[in-house]
Amino acid sequence: MGIDTIVSKAKKDWVNDFQSSSTNALNNSTILAKLRRTLKPLKHYRRFIDSVGLSERNATRLVRIGERDKDSILTNNSHNLPNSYATIDIICRLDDKNLLKHFKSGKISQSSTRKDIHILLGDKEVSRRKGLPQSLSTSSPFTEVRVTSSLKDLSQIEKLNKDLKSLTSKYSFVKLNDKGFTTRVKNEIKKQELEKKRQKKEEKYYEQSVKDMQKLTGKKVSFKGFKV
Repeated sequence: MGIDTIVSKAKKDWVNDFQSSSTNALNNSTILAKLRRTLKPLKHYRRFIDSVGLSERNATRLVRIGERDKDSILTNNSHNLPNSYATIDIICRLDDKNLLKHFKSGKISQSSTRKDIHILLGDKEVSRRKGLPQSLSTSSPFTEVRVTSSLKDLSQIEKLNKDLKSLTSKYSFVKLNDKGFTTRVKNEIKKQELEKKRQKKEEKYYEQSVKDMQKLTGKKVSFKGFKV
């Protein structure tokens, strides 16, 4: 079967209204997973997802669902699945044993949300998805501290972080989570310091080059616009 025939059949079987129907989502997932496996080179697959208005991210979700449903475990239980394919994608992380167990118990149903499924995956997984360390999995948000674009001196972040940490000594029930922001700032500071060192090295090299040329020629030398 040629590429044009495969793509033509896929477009014919494709259901545009699949974002509010688990059955339609499974149908399209099967189509997309098959195309992802069989269409070579992949430019034909990418052209197809463009033609049906899918982003790469959502196409990847559907492919994962299609691959997971090779043995029809999802299709056979589609009456228990929520309509959101994004939620179904998360459900796919469960192994067959737990999947069937939760279908039977009703913990996975048409009304299940992403949060519900994350809970089934375990607190550790829920915390990871929220970007929280395990120690904060039972905490509640109190306020939000944001850094505006007016910040110029990145070293101020470290000072701010020290001030915030001092609050945890005063109030033992307060926990902080900067989501890696301070680390990223430290890395940026280090990057800027390395850039300054590189520039100084270039300036030193430039000055030495001028001196060397002057010795050779006995004349004043200028490297206007000189770059290393």
